[in-house]
Amino acid sequence: MSAHPDRTSIESPFPLPRRSPSFVDVARDRLGWRPELDQEWLGLLVSLYLTIACNGAFWRAFAASTDPFTAKGWLTAGSLFVAITGLQWLLLMVVQMRWSAKAILAVAIAVSAAAAFYMDRYTVYMNPEMLRNILHTEPKESAELLTAGLWLHLSVFAGLPIAALWRVRIVRLPWRRAVVRRAAALGIALTVTVAAGTIGLGYRRADAQPEGTALPDHAG
Repeated sequence: MSAHPDRTSIESPFPLPRRSPSFVDVARDRLGWRPELDQEWLGLLVSLYLTIACNGAFWRAFAASTDPFTAKGWLTAGSLFVAITGLQWLLLMVVQMRWSAKAILAVAIAVSAAAAFYMDRYTVYMNPEMLRNILHTEPKESAELLTAGLWLHLSVFAGLPIAALWRVRIVRLPWRRAVVRRAAALGIALTVTVAAGTIGLGYRRADAQPEGTALPDHAG
């Protein structure tokens, strides 16, 4: 047995400096982080995204038909923004289910991004008649519409938000609490949508009314 103590077993009286995390460590921690949201908040965020990113044709038409730099213009735009977002949120919550929420939201983003591309490119609006024409389009004509511009548009305006959507962890709630939360969110969405839509459409009708349409004064 050696008379000299094992040097590896002797602890230093001075603490060793701790190694600062490297860029790779920080990046690994950041990439591993996943936000947690319930279905209602997630649906609201997707609705906000659709209103901003997939309704460019509507907002350009609105800006061309009114003066957006007045107080009335800002109020009308804000009311329509809230109404459109609330209506989309309401519809998404109606079809969202606990096990299919991400899939439904991803389909909504992809379809809205594709519709926005065609509305911007061909200046068309997606109404029932247009949807019927699309369904009756021949395969050859449909293939001609699948351009490189469409795929680039979808990769940015659908691929990136869907990738971010898939990073979110959906909070699982007990079914009774989930039902109460969903009912409250539906009530809020419906109330806000009706109120904002009434205000926005009221101002739009007032702007569309000619200045000389006031009732004549028959007092004389």
